[in-house]
Amino acid sequence: MAKKVGSKVFVWILLGMIIVGLIGFGSTNLGGTVRSIGSVGDKDLSINGYARALQSELRALEAQTGQRISFSQAQLFGVDQQVLSRFVTSRLLDAEAARLGISVGDETLREQLLQVSSFQGIDGQFDRNTYQLALENAGVNEREYEAQLRDEISSSLLQSALLGNLNTNPVYAESFAGYLTETRSVTWAAVEASLLDTPVPAPSEADLKAFYEDNIASFTLPETRQITYTWITPDMLIDTVEVDEQSLQDAYARREAEFNTPERRLVERLIFGSEAEAQAAADRLAAETATFEELVTERGLELVDIDLGDVSIGQLGSAGETVFANYGLGVVGPVNVDLGAALFRINGILAAQSTTYEEALPLLRDELASDRARRVIDAQVSDLEDLLAAGATLEELAADTEMELAQIGWHSGVFNDIAGYASFRNEANIVSLEDFPEIANLDDGGVFAMRLDGIDAARPEDFDAVRDQVEQGWTQQTENEMLVIKADAFKASLDAGGSFESLGLTANVETGLSLRGRPAGVPADVSLVAFELRDNSESKVSNTAEGIFVVRLDEIVAADMASEDTQALIDAIEQQTASAVDQDVFAAFAEAVRLRTDIEVNQQAINAVHANFQ
Repeated sequence: MAKKVGSKVFVWILLGMIIVGLIGFGSTNLGGTVRSIGSVGDKDLSINGYARALQSELRALEAQTGQRISFSQAQLFGVDQQVLSRFVTSRLLDAEAARLGISVGDETLREQLLQVSSFQGIDGQFDRNTYQLALENAGVNEREYEAQLRDEISSSLLQSALLGNLNTNPVYAESFAGYLTETRSVTWAAVEASLLDTPVPAPSEADLKAFYEDNIASFTLPETRQITYTWITPDMLIDTVEVDEQSLQDAYARREAEFNTPERRLVERLIFGSEAEAQAAADRLAAETATFEELVTERGLELVDIDLGDVSIGQLGSAGETVFANYGLGVVGPVNVDLGAALFRINGILAAQSTTYEEALPLLRDELASDRARRVIDAQVSDLEDLLAAGATLEELAADTEMELAQIGWHSGVFNDIAGYASFRNEANIVSLEDFPEIANLDDGGVFAMRLDGIDAARPEDFDAVRDQVEQGWTQQTENEMLVIKADAFKASLDAGGSFESLGLTANVETGLSLRGRPAGVPADVSLVAFELRDNSESKVSNTAEGIFVVRLDEIVAADMASEDTQALIDAIEQQTASAVDQDVFAAFAEAVRLRTDIEVNQQAINAVHANFQ
C-alpha cells in the first residue's frame, strides 16, 4: 500500500514541479540587474521565480475567497513568508540533489520539454517558436529555464527516494477503523437547576470583586483605535435628490412585466401514447384505484421528470384554457398536446398581481433617487481627492462639502454605523498614524476618508461599569459548581446500582451511537463521553458549554471488521497514515538539509519584488 502511494506522490510532485515553473508566464517579469533574492548553497533564488510563486499564491487566495486580495492584506495573512519558505525549501532540495550527484541527462530533459502543453503548437507537437515565446514572456532564456527544469527533475528523484518507501503497521488502521465503526448504547440525563436542593445564594460585594479580579480578561476592553472620519452615502443625499415625473414613468414602463404578473399555476404534465390510454388513466384516478404518483411510476418516470414548474396560460399552448379553467387543485384532462394526450395535475395557483403606477411610485422614487445619489457622489470623488491632496483636513473637508464628520473608537467588536462596512473595517485595521487621509469606497456607493488619531491600549473596564455583568457571571459560575456537585452525587448513586428514575432524573436511552455520526437531539458531548467509557454500567459526568450531563454506558457493539464499509475505511486510514508519515519524513529531511546548508536572503531584493505588487 505505501509503495503504491509513494509512486503516486512521485508522479504528482514531478508534474507539480513542472507546472509551478510555468505559472505566471507573461504576467510578472522584473527588470534590472538584480537576478536573485538570495542563495541556497550554490543555487540562486531567482527573483522572477519568487515573483511568479507569489503571484500564483495571490491568485489562488483570491479564487478561494471570491474577492480581490491586496498585497497588504496578503502580508497580514503571512502569504509572502509562506511563499518564501516554500521557495527556499524547493531550492534546498535542488542543492541537496546536486550535492549528492543526482542529475538527469539531456534525453530525459528533452522528453519532459516535449510533454509540456504550453510549448506545443496547434498540432499538439513541440513547437520551438512557441517555446521561445513562452520563455520570453516569462523573462528567462532557454539556458536558465532548462537548468531550472533539470534541477526540478533531479530533486523530484530525490523526493521519490524519500517518499512512499515506509510500510505502515496494518494493526493501527484496523484498530482505528474498529474504534470508529463500533457502536454504543448509553443512558444519559441533563442535570439542571431545578434539581438543586437549594437555590443559588446572593453574592456578597467581596464575592463579586473576587470574581472580577479572577476573570479580569473577560472585563478588559480590547485595543481601540481612535479614528476621525468623513463620509457620505447615497442615503444621506436621497432626500435632496430630485427625480422628475418622466423618469419615474419610464422606469415603471420598463418594469411593467415585474409589477403586473398574470395568474400562474404549478403544474405537472403526464403524457400518454394515445387519448385512450390517457382516458383510462383518468378513470382509474376517478375510481381511486390508482394515485397520480403510481401512474407516473408505471410509465418509468419520476415526478421531477414531469414537473413544468409555475407556468402561465400562454406557456401551456392548446392546454392552457383547460388547465386554467379549473379553479381548484387536482388533475384535469386528457388534453391533446403536441406530444400526445396528457393529464395535468395542478399543485398550486399563483394569483395574478397588479401594481399600479401610483402603488409602485414610492419604490421607484427611492431606487431612482439612490441611483442618482450614487452618481452625484461619483462626480464629487475627483474634487474630494484634490482637496485632500492639497492639504485639506477632514474637518475642512466636512465644512466645505456635503461629507459628514464623525469619530469612532474602533476595534474588531464594533459594527455600528460606518463600522458595519467591510471596506471601512479593512482600512481601520491597517491605517497608521503616519498615513494621510485618502478617499475610499463603501459598498453602497458612498465614500469615506479616515485619520488615525491614536491607539488606546487594552485596559480593564471599571468595576462599577460592569457590575451587572460581573454578578451575572458569578451567579452562572456558582450555579454550575453546585450542579457539578449534584451530578457527582448522581454518578456515585448510579455506580452503586441506583437508577436514573430513582434519582429523579429524566433518562434518555440512545442505541447505536457512532463516532461517525450521532442522532438529532443527542448533545455532542454525550456522544463523545460514550466513547470514553470502557466498561458496561460505567458512568461519567460531562460538564461543557452545552450543559451538565450524567452518562452511563450500557453496551458496546463491536465493529463488523469483515464488512465492505469497514474494509474501505481501513484502506483509507492506511493511505492517510502513509501520506502523513511521508510528510513527516520529508519535513525532517528538509530541516536536516537546511541546518547544514548556507542560506542567504537579500531583503532589499525581496522588497523590490513586493513593491511590484503594491
